[in-house]
Amino acid sequence: MFRNFLRSRRKAKRIASDDAKDALLAQDEGRRHYLAGLSGECAASSLISLLEQALKLPGDVVECGVYRGASLRRIAKTVGDRAPDKTTFGLDSFEGFPDGGITASDTQAFRSEERLMGKFKDADDVPRRLERFAGTFELQLDLRKGYFEHTLPGIADRQFCFLHIDCDTYSGHKEVLEALYDRLTPGGIIVFDDYKAEAWPGATKAVDEFLGPRGVDVRQDTSRAEPAWYAVKP
Repeated sequence: MFRNFLRSRRKAKRIASDDAKDALLAQDEGRRHYLAGLSGECAASSLISLLEQALKLPGDVVECGVYRGASLRRIAKTVGDRAPDKTTFGLDSFEGFPDGGITASDTQAFRSEERLMGKFKDADDVPRRLERFAGTFELQLDLRKGYFEHTLPGIADRQFCFLHIDCDTYSGHKEVLEALYDRLTPGGIIVFDDYKAEAWPGATKAVDEFLGPRGVDVRQDTSRAEPAWYAVKP
């Protein structure tokens, strides 16, 4: 019961924070303030530095694992500014993990399957917020709501220059890599948000199992204040 109380309280705080951000989009001065903040976030992010490099290549951009959309907003705005002909895709269930999505590779002490399955369920309001954001700044943002098994086939015929994987679990990383790795342009970049994250050991395991046999190394970009783990497709 106490855990549910904490989840409800955290959800309320996140929604209030996003409400405040969205309110800025309603008027000119607010939009200028919002963009100034977003520009500062991008300038501090190695994720965005890597994206800027990848945008020189053919192909669209995709993020798998959106949650409340913080990184997707940075990505979509950067794409809109630097490569407006490209589409940014965002894939997420916006309602947490699928049944069976948490495996033994993801669990550890004090992080049981039951506990992990309760995470990231507080995002049902996010698609409308992101659609409003994209409309305000005239961005080509294509959200695909649903579990990966249903949404990945819908973009399997696209070519991508950049893939951001932020889906936490072993099975999620494997599913995304198996579906999209071959759709990456040679020289295309994959950024792994959860690589080497102690909270999600399955992410590192999945990435290493997939890329290791292909002879692809995972490196860390530390060019900006917020570093990022990434790989380049040969």
